[in-house]
Amino acid sequence: MENRNNALHYKMYKSGKSIVYAGLATTAALAGLVLANTNATAVHADAATPTSAAVTSQAATTAANSSAATSAEIASQEAVVNSASANVAQQQNVVNAASDALQSATNLNSNSAAVASAASAYSAANSDYYAARHAQAVAHKAANAASDSAAVVSGVNTADLTAWWNQSGQSDYNRVMNAKSNAQANLDEAQAQSDSVVNAWNQASDAVAAAEKAGLKSDSDEMKALNAQKSLAYNNMVAVQNAIKTARKDVKAADKMLNDTKDGISLNDAKAIMDQLPALKKAAQEAEQAYKDAVQATKDAGDIANAKYNAWTAARKANNLPYGTDDPVYQSLSDAASSAAA
Repeated sequence: MENRNNALHYKMYKSGKSIVYAGLATTAALAGLVLANTNATAVHADAATPTSAAVTSQAATTAANSSAATSAEIASQEAVVNSASANVAQQQNVVNAASDALQSATNLNSNSAAVASAASAYSAANSDYYAARHAQAVAHKAANAASDSAAVVSGVNTADLTAWWNQSGQSDYNRVMNAKSNAQANLDEAQAQSDSVVNAWNQASDAVAAAEKAGLKSDSDEMKALNAQKSLAYNNMVAVQNAIKTARKDVKAADKMLNDTKDGISLNDAKAIMDQLPALKKAAQEAEQAYKDAVQATKDAGDIANAKYNAWTAARKANNLPYGTDDPVYQSLSDAASSAAA
């Protein structure tokens, strides 16, 4: 029975990131070979016994052959391990490249988004600024128009008119208006009496005519009384008619004084303008204030737009994209990221 006491040892080899173990046969294998040959010699007594020199030579040859076979096997295993390690390294490089490309694309997208957001904010603020400028121009035009309306009414310079009005125009207007008012009152009163005096005259005339028809003598006391009453009614009627004429004349004269122009304007027109002037001045003041507010709004909008522009500029610098997504740096990074990801 063949008795072999073989021991197998392992040696570590590092190939890349992998650990490789190769088994080594110890000299116990060689010893086993020698013992096997010795036992074979002892069993077969009838066989020719080799000399000690022949046994020694055979053992040495067997050991040499075994050692050569073990070295070849180790070399073959190392080649396999090295090949596998190289493949792993290659795959790791591919993974690293893909990861770098993904990170590059992520960073690029994040940077681009930050710049684009800042650019959008600046664009909106800039639009607001130009809108404020337009509103300011409109307010300025309105303020000028309101100021002109208050300064010149119907071709009359209101500053000059105000000075004249305060000096004498208002007193002249009031004097004439008082005269007209009195004349109108007299006219109204005379017209109110007109019908009654005319009726009285008609009744007195009818009474005289009836008396004459009845045969009353003209020198009789009754006829004298009727004629006296007729004469009084007539005088009253004439007086009222004259009062009406006078009052109408006075009203007409007052109207003429109010409507006649002096220095290019009448008292009536001056009074109308002076009545309008407070409202016109108020409108001009409100329009001027609106213009001032528009100027401030334009300034505020400009400050905001400048701040947004500075923020945009800072974002471009911070993200190395001086011209946003149109920047050549962005384009080159984008192309590189796309190429690496592919």
